Amino acid sequence: MPVIMLTTSSSEQDVLTSYKNHANCYITKPTDVDGFNTVMESIENFWVQTVTLPH
Repeated sequence: MPVIMLTTSSSEQDVLTSYKNHANCYITKPTDVDGFNTVMESIENFWVQTVTLPH
């Protein structure tokens, strides 16, 4: 199962800590609803439709 860190933080330390703790991606979410929806659609498209994951 992919681990997606979705946060409002853009701190370099937070990014490094997330990857150190085996997150598969780090996304700084937008604060507006339209931007958030766009990010969520992108996540779905990538992790559900694009990537081949083991069963």
